[in-house]
Formats: sequence, structure tokens, C-alpha cells
Amino acid sequence: MNDDKLINQLETYSNAVIGFVVLQAIAYSFSFGTNEFFNCTVKTARFLADGLAVHFVMVTALTCYTTVAIGRLLLRLSQDNVEIVKRIYFAKCVAVALFTCLPFVITVAYGVLDYPGKYDCKQTKHVS
Repeated sequence: MNDDKLINQLETYSNAVIGFVVLQAIAYSFSFGTNEFFNCTVKTARFLADGLAVHFVMVTALTCYTTVAIGRLLLRLSQDNVEIVKRIYFAKCVAVALFTCLPFVITVAYGVLDYPGKYDCKQTKHVS
């Protein structure tokens, strides 16, 4: 496999990983905000919110690690645009951190922390 084809493939992998993380964060946040049953389940199920918060931290760490690793591989393959590649992959890590921060904060604020009326949603029923 020549270097140009490998560079394109690595870039595609990087974009796919980041796209997945962004879509996961948006879908989770949307579901939490619009689906009363899902919202209530996250807030009231024992240890679910804690597990989801840990999940979002792990996803952030692993995605940033993967992005940095792919960026380093690209730097080894192409020495032409070192500064541009470094900045792009730094920006990708920032984007991952920002997008995964939203569902993490939502989960911690509404699911992990206690506040008055948190368990009032138990009366809601799942309607299909």
C-alpha cells in the first residue's frame, strides 16, 4: 500500500471515530431531553447514571488516545505539513472533549447528583 492511500485511510478512520462520538453525544442528549421515560430511567435506576458518566469519561479518553495515535502515524508518513497535521488533530481532540462533555454534564447534573424532586418522575409510564 502506498503512503498516499494509507494516509487517506487513516484520515477516514479518524473521521469515522470522531463522527461516531459526536453522533452518540447528540443522540444521548436529545433522548435525555425529549424522552420522558429515558430521562426518568437514567435519573432513578440505581447506578445507571454513574455507569453512564464513567462511560462518557472512558469514551473521551479512548477517542482522544486513538486520535492522537492516528495523528502520530500520519506525522511519520508525511513530513510535509507537520504543523497543520498537529493542529488538526489537536482540534479533533478538543471537539471530542466538547461533544462528550455535554452528555457527561447532563448525566452528572440530573442523574448522579441529588436534588429535590429527582424521583418524582417514577409515576411516568412508558407509552408506546
